[in-house]
Amino acid sequence: MMNPIETIRMARAAGMIPPDLNDPQAMIIIAAGQEMGLQPLQALRTMSFIRGRLTMTVQLQLAMARQRAGVRIESLEETADGNAVTVTLVRDGERVTVTYTLDDARRAGLVDQRNWRLYPRQMLRWRAIGDALRIIAPDVVMGLLDPEEASSLEPVDAEAWEQVLSRDSRLMRELIAQGDEEARLLRDQLRALYSAEEMRQVLANLGANSVSELTFSQARQLAIVGELRSRDRSINPPPVRVEQAPARVEQYRAEEPDEHADYPDYADYADIEWEDDDA
Repeated sequence: MMNPIETIRMARAAGMIPPDLNDPQAMIIIAAGQEMGLQPLQALRTMSFIRGRLTMTVQLQLAMARQRAGVRIESLEETADGNAVTVTLVRDGERVTVTYTLDDARRAGLVDQRNWRLYPRQMLRWRAIGDALRIIAPDVVMGLLDPEEASSLEPVDAEAWEQVLSRDSRLMRELIAQGDEEARLLRDQLRALYSAEEMRQVLANLGANSVSELTFSQARQLAIVGELRSRDRSINPPPVRVEQAPARVEQYRAEEPDEHADYPDYADYADIEWEDDDA
């Protein structure tokens, strides 16, 4: 299975990722999708960032609600003129009915969007379903908006967002030297997520000699990959910092004595040291 960085690279080359979606946003989509049980490519197909907000298509919301919460559509009715849709969803005896009209869409600033001009009936249908899902299955939807709805809202602090994007291209060395606390914490997080040997290999692949030579965006992507990997010990046991190794080795042996019977002694880590990133 490809790691998230490789998945994003291949998906972008295949045209799956829109040009306005940057790599950190794509990493967040993969991480959020994994929390909901989605495969990376499925998350990239059905989730996106619209005006600074993470979104999910109503189609996926409905599929997840059906599969995980037993939600079903009891009825779906349209008015003769096609200006309103009423949907009733049912879950464990609970029933929710929502009506969404073209006037609602007009007040929300949706009707000028291309999809609404071309497919008003279908868009009304999905908006009604989306509103009903937020009421009957909030544990599945988790507050995520659908892309059309998010596009009608004001951008999330555009000036702050521009500052975030400009920071992404700066070197960790520069940010840490300027006292950037988030950059320093990010560096420490990488130290906790990767062993020295693993980090040397990662840095070599990126053409860098130390973490301080990475951009903030690269460091953040590595942190997300490390967090994703550490959640699945069956594939990759969580990497251990040198000073943590003795306790963690004993912990693994105690938890899984058979599986970790051949786990290396701490002495095997003695020659692994982190490079001085602050130099």
